[in-house]
Amino acid sequence: MIAFNLFNIGRAQAGLGKLHEAVEAFQQSVVLRSEIGQQRMEAESRSWLAYIYLLQDNLIQAHRAVGEVLEFLENNSLDGVEEPFLDYLLCYRVLKANRDPRAEQLLNSAHTLLQQQASQITDQRLRDSFLCNVKAHVEIIQEWEEVEKSSGGK
Repeated sequence: MIAFNLFNIGRAQAGLGKLHEAVEAFQQSVVLRSEIGQQRMEAESRSWLAYIYLLQDNLIQAHRAVGEVLEFLENNSLDGVEEPFLDYLLCYRVLKANRDPRAEQLLNSAHTLLQQQASQITDQRLRDSFLCNVKAHVEIIQEWEEVEKSSGGK
């Protein structure tokens, strides 16, 4: 519960522009989640920590934190975290800012997973809502379309 609360405090602090406080909360959340074996939740906290580092123009720390998330994702998924697609998007932004070639691969994975989940929704109205009314979903689709357009649809 403490790790969960620290994670949400970090998000609130980030929303208020209190980035230093957000970093502290996310760091504590990462430590606690690691200690109790909540690997998926730890990866989620690291995604946010990386993004806050990015907002602080600390590209090295941001890149290091995302590297740990990507290491986790090699053999695991973010199933069960609060907003997995937002986590993918935050990591993508950090990779993109660092001009890391893995950015496009992560974006493709997020987009594919998003489309797979959308295809499981049989009601067209609900599927459209899933894809068009969730900010992170919309941004993943927009980023993916932009990358596709700039690469000539490869």
